[in-house]
Amino acid sequence: ADPATLAGATAGDGVFMPEVMLKDIAALQNLEAKTVYFRLYVSGSNATTGTTAIARSSNATDDALQIFGVVEDLNTNLDALPVALVDFKAKKENEGVKLNWATASEVNNDYFEILRYTENKKSAVSVATIKGKNQAANYVYNDIAADLGYNYYQLKQVDFNGVVTLSKVVSVNNQLSKTDLKVYLKENQIRLEFLSPVKAKANVALFNISGQKQLQQGINLMEGANSIAIAQPSLKGIYIISLTIQGRTTAQKINIP
Repeated sequence: ADPATLAGATAGDGVFMPEVMLKDIAALQNLEAKTVYFRLYVSGSNATTGTTAIARSSNATDDALQIFGVVEDLNTNLDALPVALVDFKAKKENEGVKLNWATASEVNNDYFEILRYTENKKSAVSVATIKGKNQAANYVYNDIAADLGYNYYQLKQVDFNGVVTLSKVVSVNNQLSKTDLKVYLKENQIRLEFLSPVKAKANVALFNISGQKQLQQGINLMEGANSIAIAQPSLKGIYIISLTIQGRTTAQKINIP
C-alpha cells in the first residue's frame, strides 16, 4: 500500500515532545498485515549548519538522532519497502505442490527462502532458496517432496544487509483424492492406478457394503505414478476398495460381476 501520513507537528527552538496515539488512528485498526512499517520525516533545518536534531536533551549535548544536510520534504522521495509482495499461493498438483508468488517491486532483495511446516512437525523445513530478481517479478517453485496431508508454506525474504521479512502462511492439502484413484477389473485382477505424493508403505483393503473386510494387502508405493494389481476374489456384487497412505484413506466403489 502507499504510505499514509498519520500525524504532523511543528516546533521552534526548545524542547518539544509530540505524541501520537496509534489507537486513535483509523488506518491502523483491523489490519490484515502482521507487520507495519513506520517512518519519521523531519522538514526544516538550521539555516547555517543544515542540521536537524530529534530527541535533543535540554542541554542540547546528547541528541538521540541527528540528520545532517537538507532534510526531505514530507511528500517527496518516499522510498518503497525492499520487497512489495502482492501474491503468494500454494496449489496441489499431480506431482507435489506448486508455489506461486509475485512482487510489485524489489529493492536490495538478496533471496527468498521457502519454509514448509506440516501438521506433525513443529519446526520449519527449508525447502529451497530462490535468488531475488530486484524488479517486479513472478516466481514459481514445485515442491515435489511435500508431505501427504496439509502443508503450510511461508516465504522468508532476506535483504543484502541481512534484514528478514516473513510472508503470510498459506496452506494446501496434499491429499490423494477420489479423482486421483482409478480402480478397474482386468484379467481377473483388481487394478489400482494413482499418483502418490510420497514414497511410502500403504494398505489396500476390500469391504462389502456392510463394512465387512474381505481382503487386505500391504504395498510399497513409489513417489509419482503407481499401478497395483490384486488377485480378484471369488466375490460378486458391489464392494468398496480403500487405499490408506500414512493414516489417510481414500476409497471407491467397484462392481465385481
